[in-house]
Amino acid sequence: RRSLQEIERELKHFLDQLSAIGEAHGIIFVASGFDPVRSLDQQSWISKRRYEIMRPYLKTRGRRAWDMMTRTAATQVNLDYRDVEDLARKFAVANRLAPIAAAMFANSPFQEGRLSGYKSTRCAAWLETDPDRTGPSALALEDGFSVSRFIDEVSAVPMFFVRRDGQYVDYTGHSFGEFLGHCSCPQTPILQDFTDHLSTIFTEARLKPHIEQRSMDSGSLAMVMAALAYWRGLLYADAALDGALKIMPKLTREQFLVLQQDIVRHGLEAKVDRLPIIKLAEAAIELARSGLERIAPNEAHYLDPLEQLVLRDRECPADIL
Repeated sequence: RRSLQEIERELKHFLDQLSAIGEAHGIIFVASGFDPVRSLDQQSWISKRRYEIMRPYLKTRGRRAWDMMTRTAATQVNLDYRDVEDLARKFAVANRLAPIAAAMFANSPFQEGRLSGYKSTRCAAWLETDPDRTGPSALALEDGFSVSRFIDEVSAVPMFFVRRDGQYVDYTGHSFGEFLGHCSCPQTPILQDFTDHLSTIFTEARLKPHIEQRSMDSGSLAMVMAALAYWRGLLYADAALDGALKIMPKLTREQFLVLQQDIVRHGLEAKVDRLPIIKLAEAAIELARSGLERIAPNEAHYLDPLEQLVLRDRECPADIL
């Protein structure tokens, strides 16, 4: 969609349908990043052939991988780009500023009916899920992005499957690079295999035909729209994008993961290099506001709930809960 208003109309239509179904069946829908009530044993698994491959593999790749698969919900924002240079800048910001977004939108402090000890239980589950395919993109934390370097990075990630004739063929244990170069594999690689492989990489922002930013807990309609406005303002206005590249201190992957551990417990009270995350959040929101006022001034009001929460009340949704 070209405007936030179009997305809001679609979301309202969808939520109206959910509300009617809920009213008819005595169901209340809760906007949260993590199932606040039911245990892992009480979850229902979607009957998908891909899960028959992913489920046992991920069980061996992180203590909370099944929590991630069944109990988490995120707000994901999809963003396009003009050219490779624009892609490089947006991909870097979408990964590097992911902890700030996670802190501002943290909305999952409950697990199995009680406080979990986390502001974002959803993020905590992701931090204990398959390190081969989660966390920040290593390439985005560095400078010098190129398409060939990106392909090298994702080709090193272990595969789940390829699809042939409507069937899923198990390729766990092989990296995509090995699949490309290993002529004894029974299937010949096709482009669909690469696009499928990209869909099984879960970095904080990942690259498909668009950039998908994945770091925020699911929330209310107002907070979903604020998330969309935040990333649109930061990434679509060149001056805001330039400023966003300078906000977060340059971190190694190890430092980034330490910061994430602090964020999931403390939200906006976390610190990076002795800098309070809330200060970085304030700077990012101000840049997003300036960006929106430049490119889409009639959409800047979508940032109002986020500004009230972070700039004035100095809290995240989990603090209210």
